[in-house]
Parts: sequence; C-alpha cells; structure tokens
Amino acid sequence: MTSTRQPYGFLVLSLSFALVLLGCEDGPTDVEMTDDIRVDQALTGAWVDGIQSGSVKIYINELRFNNGRFEYWWDDDLQQRGVYDTQDGILTVTIQNNYGLRRLGDYSRPYSIAGSTLTWGGLQLTRK
Repeated sequence: MTSTRQPYGFLVLSLSFALVLLGCEDGPTDVEMTDDIRVDQALTGAWVDGIQSGSVKIYINELRFNNGRFEYWWDDDLQQRGVYDTQDGILTVTIQNNYGLRRLGDYSRPYSIAGSTLTWGGLQLTRK
C-alpha cells in the first residue's frame, strides 16, 4: 500500500518555500543603486581629508566609494548618499539623499589616483 501523504507533504513544503522566497525582499533603501560598468574599481574604498594631531581629531571628511554608490561622512556622521561614475576620466557624484547639515553639491571633475592619494578637482584625499 502506497501512502499519498508523502507527495502531499512534499507539495506543501515546496509551496511554503516558494512563498517564503516570494515574500523576501531587500530591505528598504532610499538610494537607487547602480551596476554601471563605467566605475573605476581603483576608487573603491574610503578616502579621507582632515586634520588630526596625534590622538586629537579636529575634523575628518570621508568619502566612500563602492561600485557606483557614494557616501559622504563628516566626523563619523553620515551626511549624504548618492551615486557616482567615472566615465572618460571624470568622477561624477550625484547626491540623492541628505542626512546631516554638511552638504556636497553634485560634483563632476577630473580625478586621478597615485598610490594612496586621490586628487579630485581641488581636493586631495588619502586612502583610509
């Protein structure tokens, strides 16, 4: 005698798994992400500019680049998020969300990376 319970149980388990997968979404985001292939991977990481004397930090600007996503931090506080691309040797940042009081405008300037130094327009930042 064959049992009809086993195929039925398998069907229920399969449907439950499918519903779980359909119900899973990425968490909410307020930044549109990009998979733009025009992003220089050498830029990926955190770049800082600021004044630090010994263990006393007066201020630190930090720009974070990650596969087309951009963040601007001031003294460890997130200020802005956006996207960037590096097409034709021009680093272009487009701000999409503001969180803090400090603001960078949309910015598009030539850039270069030499060792651990990023030069972008008039800015010079060091890889963190």
